[in-house]
Amino acid sequence: MKKIIKAYLLLFLFLSLTACSIQEKKKESGAGTEKASSVMETENPAYYLSSSGTGITAYFILGLCQKADRVFVLAEDGKKTFLIQCKEDGTDPVRTVLPLEKKEETGCMEGNGRDLYLLVYAEKKQTTEYYLKKIDSDGSIIDSHKLKLKNSEKEDLFFSGDTAVINEDGSLYTISGDSMGILFFDPEGNERKRISSNFRITSLLKTENDTVYAYGEGETAKEFKKLNEETGRLESAVSLEGYNILNEKVCAGEGNTIYIASQNNVYSFDLESGSLSPLFSWIGGGIDGADIQDFLLLNDDSIFALAIPFGETAEITTVTAKKSDSSPQDTDKKVLTLASFTMLSGLKEAVLSFNQKSSQYQIQLREYSEYADPYTKMNLDIVSGKIPDIIVLNGIPADRYVKLGILTDLYPWMDSDKEISRDDFVDSILSAAEQDGKLYYFSPYFQIAECLAIGKSSLGASEGLTIEDLETLYGQIPENGMLTTLPRQDFLSNMISYQIGDYIDEEDNKADFTSEYFIKVLNFAKKLKDSSEISSLSIDPNREIMEGRMTAYCYPVNLLKIFVLNTLFHDKGGYEVFNYPAKERTDSLTAEFADTVLAISEACKYKEGAWEFVREFFTYDYGAESASFSMWSFPSRKDVLEKILKRAMAEKAYTDEDGMEITPIQKTYGYDSFPISLKPLTKEDVSSVRSLIGRIKKMSHTSDDRQEQVLSIVREEAEAFFAGDKTAEETAKIIQNRVQLYLNETAAP
Repeated sequence: MKKIIKAYLLLFLFLSLTACSIQEKKKESGAGTEKASSVMETENPAYYLSSSGTGITAYFILGLCQKADRVFVLAEDGKKTFLIQCKEDGTDPVRTVLPLEKKEETGCMEGNGRDLYLLVYAEKKQTTEYYLKKIDSDGSIIDSHKLKLKNSEKEDLFFSGDTAVINEDGSLYTISGDSMGILFFDPEGNERKRISSNFRITSLLKTENDTVYAYGEGETAKEFKKLNEETGRLESAVSLEGYNILNEKVCAGEGNTIYIASQNNVYSFDLESGSLSPLFSWIGGGIDGADIQDFLLLNDDSIFALAIPFGETAEITTVTAKKSDSSPQDTDKKVLTLASFTMLSGLKEAVLSFNQKSSQYQIQLREYSEYADPYTKMNLDIVSGKIPDIIVLNGIPADRYVKLGILTDLYPWMDSDKEISRDDFVDSILSAAEQDGKLYYFSPYFQIAECLAIGKSSLGASEGLTIEDLETLYGQIPENGMLTTLPRQDFLSNMISYQIGDYIDEEDNKADFTSEYFIKVLNFAKKLKDSSEISSLSIDPNREIMEGRMTAYCYPVNLLKIFVLNTLFHDKGGYEVFNYPAKERTDSLTAEFADTVLAISEACKYKEGAWEFVREFFTYDYGAESASFSMWSFPSRKDVLEKILKRAMAEKAYTDEDGMEITPIQKTYGYDSFPISLKPLTKEDVSSVRSLIGRIKKMSHTSDDRQEQVLSIVREEAEAFFAGDKTAEETAKIIQNRVQLYLNETAAP
């Protein structure tokens, strides 16, 4: 228990500076705008989801309304626009093609609870006319009014879902053509009022108390603004500051509640308090939220949504989310939470597949990307005791979690697995990822972290690279072009971040920036170009290397870059790859994971279930299939790596042993102005790739706030040195004092 308490204290200290800065930013965001509450739960068991197919195909949903006890859907399949009506649970669907006139096109459908209306475009000679058409439940036209714009020659309206509000008398509010205002039309279609706005409006909605709200892009965040019909102004803005909800749809609920549906979650938002609360995640009901095209709140307070696979003409699926004290579905499944603040390709599909196949476990996704500062929010949740069972560590300083004792060792689970063992993985990668003989996180793919590739003809020794070697190389190239594309600021940051152990002793909490070595680093960095100078140039590194104006190629190395480097350095005796120089000469390289980085928390109650999910990413099938022989990374599995290397040598297409169609590498690569030719790898090339991978000795991790602050101090003080205001020695002393003070202030208790 003492260890857990200490871990929380350490993490709280780690977050305190960031949390304070966030609060300060909120205070400065402007008076008169309420903010969304910073408290937001990530699961709510009060809703359960059910879904069913309609048997009706469509490409896009244009509108969704309720009338009495029926739900009405306006959809199109690329050929026809049609009306669908069904029961509140999505059953009993009836499809009717709309009787539109020639050259008429329906933009959207809106309702006022009693009647249904179509907003229609009509191409007339060189102008576009707009109509509001009242329809019956069978789609037949009851009444029609042309919308008479005061400046019709200039106005170009755009009708889509949520862009209009129909009042009880048939009058209409709609977003202006430039999205910066609202137009009001009387029941006969005459424009009566134009409301200007200083923010881009994306949706209009009307609450239960007949108040119209505009939703759109404010200065710093999404906002709801109330329409004051007496003054004709938008006012009383309520902001979603602190959140980054994308591709969202909104609908009015009971009272002052608004519902917001994103591609991950459904939230309720209180317009009075500004608090945002998630109700449920789509994935918890086996639905890919990216497929949700529209939703609404039904009369019984359940939520009804429509899903079509993105970018396809396919069957419409209805989704109903109902409130309940306990979910009638998956009642025997044990729940696992998976936390991520970036939705990586394939992760959502993996969760959906696992939930469908597993008879024992159900994963609930705790997705943080919809916060403005997802990393801090995740950490604050962990501090408060909401530790997820599975954590996706991409973009997170994973070692910080290791030190806090939050992550569990994966080796025992790997060792007891009947199909997966340590011997399946590339030795150097597994070793580099280990810490004190334990494996706290792993990924199916990696690449060599940013490094320097240098032509052999320019090198002396090849056992490693030192700052003295860089000095020598720098003098060999005309116009000082050894690192033409690398600004001095980035070079200095890379020298420190990739060799942080040379400058910061974490165990003793000591800084070392006054050494003769660091003085040499500063003096060399000053010789390179400034970032502003490079940004003003149009430099193609491929051309610079091949035409002899640049010696070092400074990028991460993956399989595609191996092809590129082979071509660039073909006439230079080949190349060697080096890490950014350390104090001591070494030929070791640093790797970084290039795909989903997975870990299981020590607090996980069902570790066997968590491993059942995590292990799928480390199987041969996942490695061979998910990468599709991507050139952007190396597989962590030995067998998949060999498969990809074999493909890299292919000179003609073939079908491999798994039935996959393999094609040779593309013939050219690079910008149109300077493409370079690529050739299949030879056996010698493949041997060199294996040698490079074998030189990997450590793993690069995302910098935490502490390391970023150190780098910020170095960059800030180095600018005075680069400008000639201070010597390297003076600069080093100032950096030493500032960094040591910072380390003392942030030392763990």
